[in-house]
Amino acid sequence: MTDPLDLLTGALRPGPAAPPSADPTGWERALRLAGDHDLLPAWWSAGVARGWWEPLPVDALELVAARFRPGLTQPPLLLQQAYEANRVRQADLLVQGRTILAHLASAGITAVPLKGLHTVLADWWDDPADRVMRDLDVLVPADASGAAAGRLTSLGYLPFATGHTDEADHELPAVRLPGRAGSVELHTALLVRRWSAVLSADLVLSRGAPMSTTDAVVHSIAHAQLQDDAHLLARLPLRSLHELAVLSHGARADEVDWAAVRGAFRRASAEAALDAHLDLARSLFGAAVPPPRGRFRARSHTRLCRSLGARPPVASLYEQAVFLPRALSADRMHRLYGPGSPWSGRIRHVGRALGGRRRPGGPAPDGPGTVPGAGP
Repeated sequence: MTDPLDLLTGALRPGPAAPPSADPTGWERALRLAGDHDLLPAWWSAGVARGWWEPLPVDALELVAARFRPGLTQPPLLLQQAYEANRVRQADLLVQGRTILAHLASAGITAVPLKGLHTVLADWWDDPADRVMRDLDVLVPADASGAAAGRLTSLGYLPFATGHTDEADHELPAVRLPGRAGSVELHTALLVRRWSAVLSADLVLSRGAPMSTTDAVVHSIAHAQLQDDAHLLARLPLRSLHELAVLSHGARADEVDWAAVRGAFRRASAEAALDAHLDLARSLFGAAVPPPRGRFRARSHTRLCRSLGARPPVASLYEQAVFLPRALSADRMHRLYGPGSPWSGRIRHVGRALGGRRRPGGPAPDGPGTVPGAGP
């Protein structure tokens, strides 16, 4: 059976490639993997560029897809549907993004686009519709965040329930414009406080918009590997890895100061996370990036990521084990249970988990087999 990760990454690597296997099981799992990591539009474009399939006119695509039950059409049709839907969605988001940036600038508020909005505006992509954007991320000065939020309100943006908590200490709660795609998050820092040493918001803001390609690379890797805990949990942040590969083969590749990138991660004692990202990007997507410094450690991490990715039950156990020290950290216990000895908080926390599991007929408060709040 075709490995779904190899099927997906083989299609997205640069250079010539054989048409993908017709193995239906491999296709189904690879499509699910691509969907989970927002890579369906990029996969479609890669196949078209290689001549694997021909695009249908949009009206013809709708007619053909209507012959199948939702989700059961041919893989190329599913990929084209995902691409076309993202093309429309992204066009809406880009209009919103440009309007917001202009509106903030007119108020004298420095605003720097981040993540997907930055990469699209900075022309990282030959076809911008290959990059899925769920929301718009914009960095503003902390002391101007209230005024910036007010400006979004004046444009009609409204708050909505997102589950935003104080742990997301680098951004304001998201807002959205009714009837339009996505949402907007105003950031006052590039990363949560725990990883703020990697990249200073004040430094990025002082340079103005757009942020440098070097800073954008640092932010992307740190967000995936550190803030989203991909390195800790041995997960594969496929979209971030693919995006780095796209940049590395594009017109802006020479703009990356890799010594500065390494220096940013060294400030946070996180070079292992950088090396892991570099090795994964090279091995999975053929990224033209420097090799990791700690090659044996990085390659071992890559093997672990691949192994756990193919074994979800084992990955779940692994994640619970490696996340436990942070789940029971002194800082977290003080935040949950107030001042005092962190050990008393840990006893209460474990007691809650065990008590919830013992309740007849009901799961633990945060779900079956979990310590409350222990997830990433």
